[in-house]
Amino acid sequence: MKEIWKLSYKPIVGSAMIPVFNVLNTAACGALGDPKYLAAYGLGTALLAIFAVATLVQLCSLQTVIGQAYGE
Repeated sequence: MKEIWKLSYKPIVGSAMIPVFNVLNTAACGALGDPKYLAAYGLGTALLAIFAVATLVQLCSLQTVIGQAYGE
């Protein structure tokens, strides 16, 4: 159990820091003073999330189809 914790605590902490990273980026863009920067950051983040989710969903569905083609 100790070895598992040694290998897994860094990814766990990294995953927990993703929302903090997003909040800090939003605050930094908001502190620039121009609402256009904040709008651009929000739009870019939303588009990136949409494309990432769409790609992952397509890969998961492709995995199912390939498994069925090979009889698994």
